[in-house]
This record gives sequence, C-alpha cells and structure tokens, in this order.
Amino acid sequence: MELTDNRTVCLHMIRMARVGVGYLSDLAEPEHFVRAVHVTGDLPNLGQGTEDDKRLFATVADDRTILHFGSSYGGNALLGKIAHGLRQACYDGWASGEFLAEQFMLIGIEDLKTGKKWHICGGFPSASGKTNLAMMLPPNGLEDRYRVYFYGDDIVWLRVGEDGRLYGMNPEFGAFGVAGNTNEDTNPGAMKSIEEGSRTLFTNVAYNPKTEEVWWEGKTPQHPEDLDGWLDWTGAPISERPEERQRSDADGDEWAHPNSRFTTTLANVPNIASDYEAPAGVPIDAIIFGGRVRDREPLIRAFTDPAEGVYDGLTLGAEATFAAEGKQGQLRYDPMSMRPFMAYPEGKYAEHWLEILDQVKEKGAENAMPVFAHVNWFQRGEDGRYMWPGYRDNLRALLWLMDYREGRATGTKTPVGSVPTVEELNLDGFTGSLEDLEEILKVNHDRWMIEMESRKEHLEQFPDLPQAIKDAHARIQDDLDKE
Repeated sequence: MELTDNRTVCLHMIRMARVGVGYLSDLAEPEHFVRAVHVTGDLPNLGQGTEDDKRLFATVADDRTILHFGSSYGGNALLGKIAHGLRQACYDGWASGEFLAEQFMLIGIEDLKTGKKWHICGGFPSASGKTNLAMMLPPNGLEDRYRVYFYGDDIVWLRVGEDGRLYGMNPEFGAFGVAGNTNEDTNPGAMKSIEEGSRTLFTNVAYNPKTEEVWWEGKTPQHPEDLDGWLDWTGAPISERPEERQRSDADGDEWAHPNSRFTTTLANVPNIASDYEAPAGVPIDAIIFGGRVRDREPLIRAFTDPAEGVYDGLTLGAEATFAAEGKQGQLRYDPMSMRPFMAYPEGKYAEHWLEILDQVKEKGAENAMPVFAHVNWFQRGEDGRYMWPGYRDNLRALLWLMDYREGRATGTKTPVGSVPTVEELNLDGFTGSLEDLEEILKVNHDRWMIEMESRKEHLEQFPDLPQAIKDAHARIQDDLDKE
C-alpha cells in the first residue's frame, strides 16, 4: 500500500498496480503487506547530485517498509515497481527460501501446428532490447506458424511449483516503457498498446496541446513538419527556438527527454497472454541473458548446467552506449541485470539461485529444469553496421533454443556453450545476410580469453561466492586454454 502526496503518481499507479478494495480483501493476512510512503519534496531545491543532496530512497526490508523522498518519477515514485517488486521482493524470497524476484521479461511462444507452448524469461541490462523482445511479434515467414504472447517486460517472480517445475509470474499490472526509438518497425506491439483511446500516460515527451499529439525521437523518421503548437519535454515552444535548433539532432536539442516514458495497462498490449493473471504463473522452459556487445558474444549460446547458467547471469554485461560519457564500447557488468536492486550480498544471491534450482532437481520430473542461454542481437561488422536484423527475427534464435532443449538440435559445442549451425535455424522468410549469420555464430577465442580475465576480477569482488560458480568459471577457462 503506497501513500503519496502526488496525484500524478496516483494516476501512474492506477495503471501499474492492481487497485481497489477487492484486492485488499484478498489479503490472506490483513497485517502482512508492504507499507510504502512517497513524498515528492521541493524538487528544484533538493541538491540532486551534490554533497547536499537531500533525497532519500530507503527500503527497510525486515520491516517491509519503503520510504522515498525527493522524486516524482519512475521507480523512485511508483513504489510497487523496483522498491517492492525487486528490492523488497528479492529480500523476501531469500529470507523465506521460497522464490526469486528478478528484473526479467517473460514471454510465451506457441507452435500453431503442433499446439506446443513454451515460456521464456530473461534479464537484459539497459538498452539491450528487453522490452522489444517482450513485445515481439513473429517475423515474415513464421507469422502463420507461431504466436508470441506477452506476460511482462520488467519484473518476474519465480518459484518452484508442486510439480517441481519453475514457475514465473509478472506481479505488475502495467508497462512503464521507454518511448525513445519506439515505432511501428521496432515495436509495433508497443505502438498498438499506446494508441489513441488506450488511456496511456506519457512523461517527458514532446506534446502538441492543439492537436493532442505526442512525439519523441525515433517515433517517425523526421520531426513533425508543422511546428505550430509543439512543446518540447520542458514545456518550451519548439517554434521559439533558433531555426537551426528546431529540428536538430544535436545533444540538448531533443524534443523529448532521452528517458521519456509511456505508462499503460497490460490489457492494452495486443498480444497479451490469456493467462497473464494466473496466480501460480506459468512453467518456465528457458532462462536467457543478453547484453549489447559488438563482438565476442555469438547470436545465441546454450547450456544445460544450472550452475553455468547462474554464472552466466552473474557475469552479464553490456557495452556503454553514451559517447558523451567517454565510455562508449566499455563493458559494464550488471549481474542478472539486478545490480541496483539486489537487497542482499551477491554471493548469497548466487547461493539462493542455486538453492531454488536444486529444488527443481529434487522435485521435478525429467526435463523440468529450464535450459539457459545467452543472446546478443548487437554484433557489428568492421564497418560498424549491425550484422543481425534483430527485432522480430530474434524469434528464430529462441525457436532454436526450444529445439535444443527438446533434443531436436545439438548445435556446435564450444567452451562457452552450444551454438546453432545455420542449418538448425528456421530461416523461412529471412532476408538478412547468410554470410553475416555465419559470422555471428562463431566464437572468438582471443576475445573470450580477454573476457575471462575481466570476469575473474569481476567475480573476486563478491564475498562468499558459491564454489559451484567458481567451478563453472574454471571449466570454461580450462576449455578455452585447451583450444
């Protein structure tokens, strides 16, 4: 239950959470709920980013109490998201020993020919394609055979069911998505979700009160032609800018803030799964991780050892994308995409993951354990172009993963996992370059040797790291050394 002094926060929470007396009445224990208090504060005078910063964002996990002061935006104000959904929840899961709370997306895939259904969840650092993957539609050539269903794009809670399988569910009721570069090509599902009549809220976008239109960089190839009425994200008229800045692509001249957002209910998503509110969740067939890496990481590599899967999540990273920071291309590790949200030490976090997966081993039937994989949609050629079309075509890699899980594909075994052959991928309707595809299915030995040294240093900072994780690292290193 959140108390706030901000009506805008209320409007967002109505879209992001299940609201009303009916849900309160469903509490099994009336006293057992998270208490959250949000106070906006005097935003211009909080000293943000200075030594006198007055903001406070605290989760008192043992008391299940959240106290946030000094923001009216995003996860720092919508306390059901990262404060409860991730920080408090992952602590509760660890303390109880019963579940995991992760910054994951969750999708379902259905083969219309066989009736088979699979569910895949996974973690991705910022700007690595998580929301686009969650709202993905089948590519040309596969649209008559497969359906992709949306369950969630940001938070998944995972627990072992009575049948010994791992189940995942999205505790949220809405989507809080990045608007920038969302368009009919990159994410048609999102565009349908936020169309006129959807009661979507837009934050920090450009707005035209005369026409009631919104716009952000990447929504259309060009800025709106008629500037009349358009206001940038600060509320300043575009037409009053110097002419050279009215449609400029330079930093600081954006119409919308780079972190502009849309907030909409899950019911607006066109391919929402029919069972997205199932209390027990859905059985998980695969857990994937993926980061934006220009080389080294192949399109997809799979592994069946749970410890290796957890190790891969702990060493997850993505290259910085902001040239202005002087860090473009530098890999930044983001374990499980949860670094800002882990509410207990990383070593204990890894141990808890292994314990949950051990429950699957002990209780589950044959083939109950999810398969793990690492994906990368962002390999670049020497000329800087992307070598994989991405977006809808990403389904092809996930279909191979399901074939691999069920023994219909074996891939090529490498020190870092099994990688598909070109022949094993379903390329019906594929218009990308086969030459590029062959290239991004290779494992760059020299780059991996460098990466393993970085991973060693990265893991050494975590006390109490389980031996199984250290052993997984050592096995990969040994296999690379033998090549």
